[in-house]
Formats: sequence, structure tokens, C-alpha cells
Amino acid sequence: MVRVTSIPNDEILKFNYFNTLSKGRLTGFAKVYTHESEKEILTNMYLNKPGYKSEEHEVALDDLCQKVIVPEEYKFHGRKFFRLKEDDIADVLRYHVG
Repeated sequence: MVRVTSIPNDEILKFNYFNTLSKGRLTGFAKVYTHESEKEILTNMYLNKPGYKSEEHEVALDDLCQKVIVPEEYKFHGRKFFRLKEDDIADVLRYHVG
């Protein structure tokens, strides 16, 4: 899952990656923070650990299926996560080619 951070022009979209460790791949999405030599950390809180960053990536809009899905936000053990609905995933996958 990605969260759009900006659309600087008609051709480019900038975003951050979100990932989950959940087996069903529908719950537990959190922002990905990476480190050059350590394991990635998934959190939706601001991470202030030396060497970790949440990179902003960019992609051409023509390379995307531009279906907007608004994930549901929820808390688990006091931590904020996001989940996707199965119907939304099925709707997007019907455009999958290949």
C-alpha cells in the first residue's frame, strides 16, 4: 500500500510505502522506515531513530491504476494501523493484467 504525499504535476505522483506483517495482507499496515544496515521498522508514529528514514518515492501517473482506496484506521494495543477492505482489493484486482 502507498500513501500519496504529493502530485507535483500532471505526470508524477510522490508517495511513501506502507507494509504489513499480517498473513491475510488486509490489516496491520504501517509506514515503512528503512536503514542502510538494519531491519526495516513499520510504524505510523514519528520514528526518531538514527539512520532510519521513510523515503519518498515517485512514479509516473501513467504507470498506475488510479483507483483511490481509503483504508480504515484502527488502533491495536494503543498503536495506529490501517486495514483494507476485501471488496476494495477485489475491485482493483479486476484491472490486473498479466
